[in-house]
Amino acid sequence: MPIKIRFVFVFLSLMQTSSVLGIDIIKINLGQKKSDIRSVYKMELLNQVLSLTESEFGSFEIKLHGPATSIERAILEIKSGETINTFVALTTQKWEDNTLPIRIPIRRGILNYRLLAINKNSQSDFTNILNINDLKELKAGVRSGWATTTVLAKNDFNLSISSSYEGLFYMLQSQRIDYIPRGINEIYDEIALHKDKLSKLVVEPNIALYIPAPTYIFVSPNEPRIAKRLTKGLELMVKNGMLKKLFNKYYRDKLNKANLSRRNVFKLTHNELPELTPLNRKELWFEFDVNE
Repeated sequence: MPIKIRFVFVFLSLMQTSSVLGIDIIKINLGQKKSDIRSVYKMELLNQVLSLTESEFGSFEIKLHGPATSIERAILEIKSGETINTFVALTTQKWEDNTLPIRIPIRRGILNYRLLAINKNSQSDFTNILNINDLKELKAGVRSGWATTTVLAKNDFNLSISSSYEGLFYMLQSQRIDYIPRGINEIYDEIALHKDKLSKLVVEPNIALYIPAPTYIFVSPNEPRIAKRLTKGLELMVKNGMLKKLFNKYYRDKLNKANLSRRNVFKLTHNELPELTPLNRKELWFEFDVNE
């Protein structure tokens, strides 16, 4: 009997301590690879957001879960919040219907602009592309579940859809596809990471696609406190300039390298963009004029 009483006392003490400390546990999925620069950015962002709100919400812990999962699987997992309760992704109506979306584009809209990863032996195929219909004659490699895949399909692009992120780059190396559309924040790092095994991959120098595509943090519907905390922290980062500073730290060099002003930018129709996308909040987006 004394043993049972002692156990109950310890259990209640732990529960009380946890409540007093107010520890928020953020369970988030790993990136495609441990070296994925996108994961580095989101981890620094999360730490800044959570640290900014520590005086109001208390301590926090970030737990990484892996391996990387598919978008479809991630939506299922985040609904329960058991394995992961936070996920970073391009917004879709399905994401917004099944989670608590924080409608602040954490990468300030850089993924609105897609460059093309190509095989260097195929550069001549892109030299004479003058309009979007010319580009549709070539085959794009995309992954199932990507928001981009849906938009390109709606715009009648010629697609080869793969279930494997890594497999796309091998398909491009062997010229089974003509290009992979990737964000400015992704493409240079991805090619660098693959250069030892896939030496023929390069960035096409003259073309970009414009697809409005904000990247949000999505939170499990079972974790409204975490959603409130992340919203508060992100709004503070927007207001005090920390989000813009972090964006420039990671992406300014890539934007300069992309040299959008010298590219032919093809603007795609995107009817799938959720209605509550904050396009009118100019302070959330980096600026670049797109030719209509």
